[in-house]
Amino acid sequence: ELKALLGVEFARKLTPLTRSHWRTTPWIGGAYSIARPGFAASRAKLRDSIAQKVFFAGEAASEQSFSTAHGAYATGIAAAEAFLKA
Repeated sequence: ELKALLGVEFARKLTPLTRSHWRTTPWIGGAYSIARPGFAASRAKLRDSIAQKVFFAGEAASEQSFSTAHGAYATGIAAAEAFLKA
């Protein structure tokens, strides 16, 4: 994408800062969340707490930013705030 937007010369100047072993991590295997057609509203159920003592977050629980790091972050903030209110 960067090559297409900014050119090959710019892309050659970039150096990766970190690497992820997401694809080879046991229990993940490169997977990410997906809702079957017609079931996107079920993401809200993932955010339901258990007795206002256990709170859930993660990209799968994000209605607008699922499958993204910022979706995971935003639901984490929301879960922390809900925990503090409880």
